Amino acid sequence: MLCKTTLGDYAIYKGDIYTERYLLDIGNFYGARLKFKARTGTLGLENDPWKIKKDGGSGTCKLCNNEKETLTHFLYQCEATRFIAGSIFDEMQTELGRKGFSDFWEAFVKLPVHAKNAYIIGDLTHTFDEDVWVIMDKHSKRLLSEIWLHRQTLLVI
Repeated sequence: MLCKTTLGDYAIYKGDIYTERYLLDIGNFYGARLKFKARTGTLGLENDPWKIKKDGGSGTCKLCNNEKETLTHFLYQCEATRFIAGSIFDEMQTELGRKGFSDFWEAFVKLPVHAKNAYIIGDLTHTFDEDVWVIMDKHSKRLLSEIWLHRQTLLVI
């Protein structure tokens, strides 16, 4: 099973064998759908292995034309979407601080970006505290939704 690229990606972000709780939030089904696609490597980024194989593209981000459009680039590094991520991360930090989880935030920002992905699209926050999981899940869905919509808008123009 893990020899398939998308399943290997999914296994990295899957914390346990139980239901993915983020899929049960019907308040943001679009965000849950994008989170699932990000977890399985099928979001549709230029560097997704199936997209390169299908389209024969270079994997380079069409928004900035600077780097490969990986999940990490999409969420944290692309010049065209960084302002959206920054705003949402600021709100995430504020909400976590208000709820008494500043220590969690301080540890999160020190992580390398691939480890941050385990919190943003994976199940890792569930191991800390229910409130942390709810806050991170809500903001991660919003992050994916807003950046994806902005990306789609820019690619149409």
